[in-house]
Amino acid sequence: MVLALAPSLRAQGSAQLTRGNPVPDLFAALVNLTLSEELSTTNLQVHDDRPGVDDTRVRTLRAPWSRDFDVGSRHGELHVGAAIGALLASEGLVVPSAFGPARIDQDWTVLCAQLELGWTRPLGAGWNVRPGIALAIAYLENDAEYNAAGEAVLAPLLDGVLANWDAWGSLGALTLTVEHPRDPERFSYGVVARYAAVSSDVFAATDEFQEQSDTSRFAAVRAELGGLTPLTAWGAPIRWDAFTSWTGLFAIDEQTLGFDHLIEFGGGLSLRPMPKLPGLRFGASILDGADVTGWSAGLSFAF
Repeated sequence: MVLALAPSLRAQGSAQLTRGNPVPDLFAALVNLTLSEELSTTNLQVHDDRPGVDDTRVRTLRAPWSRDFDVGSRHGELHVGAAIGALLASEGLVVPSAFGPARIDQDWTVLCAQLELGWTRPLGAGWNVRPGIALAIAYLENDAEYNAAGEAVLAPLLDGVLANWDAWGSLGALTLTVEHPRDPERFSYGVVARYAAVSSDVFAATDEFQEQSDTSRFAAVRAELGGLTPLTAWGAPIRWDAFTSWTGLFAIDEQTLGFDHLIEFGGGLSLRPMPKLPGLRFGASILDGADVTGWSAGLSFAF
């Protein structure tokens, strides 16, 4: 990820790192990748064919919840959403040096939580529009290890700046969502399109270099079909769904993550034995993008 921004460390030294701080971009991209409603919990591999740069492996975990509340208005309903998530990633880099190949291996951890408020207003024909605001808080930690040559060559340049550091940060976003909710009780389609203008602020970091602010934009579109199968379990009908989605990251350097968009295709089966409790869904999907591939499979709650 960030190490890809410094491919010629030996020649350019720390000036390469201080020009165009990548940390706010990285922070915003990782948090939005973790909490994005349109993406499944995923396992990604970011491909990099440059000599000495390992592929980056990313895994995200997320628990979302959302609901519209009738507040007695004829003009819409109050939307409340919340999510917690985690991201784990690993990557490595090797550069030649006078001491032999200098290697660094990094593990990234992101823990985050988000609260969203909005107003869902009907447009007619089953379509809704929802302007909203979202606030997220996150903790990011980087743990790095070097070989002997890396300790001599890379550690003085990277430690505490792009390696072996941690920080807290916040994201505030103005969001606009247009949706056509799918009726789970019959064969139907659903569409959701979302745009977010995000302001990110990194604070309480290991080094002042990381404590920066920036703005970015995210957009996503998801479409799905679904209906009832002839099967039942525990007295409840089993439902099926199939979907595709596109997620894009804007105003973020493509090299920060190694990609700037993702396309996902998938499907699943779900059932809700107890109407007052969330249902269960087993789903699987594949993801693809420029220099990134991935997959998802597992059990989740179906609200």
